[in-house]
Amino acid sequence: MKKLACVFVGGLMLAGTAWAGCSGHSNLTMAKMSKGQEVIMVVEVNGMQLEEVRGTSEAPVYNVKSTLGQVVAKEISKDQLSTQFPELHKALAG
Repeated sequence: MKKLACVFVGGLMLAGTAWAGCSGHSNLTMAKMSKGQEVIMVVEVNGMQLEEVRGTSEAPVYNVKSTLGQVVAKEISKDQLSTQFPELHKALAG
C-alpha cells in the first residue's frame, strides 16, 4: 500500500511540474479603460500581459504588464512590440 501511495504522489508531482512548465499557456480577456481609450484585448503569455489599446490615435498601441500589474511598456507601436517582446507579438499574430 505504501508503494501505491508513493507512486501516486510521485505521479501527481510530475504532472504538476509538467503542467506548470507549459510555455504555450495564454488567456484572452476583454476590458475597458477610461479617458476615451478602450482596451479591446488582453493576452497573457509567460507571465506577461499584452493590452491592445484603441483611442484617439488611428493605429492601436500596446501596453505590456507583468502579471502583478506593473507596467513594463506603455503605448508602444506594433513594430516596437515585435522588437521588444517577440513572444507577445507572435501570440498577437496568432
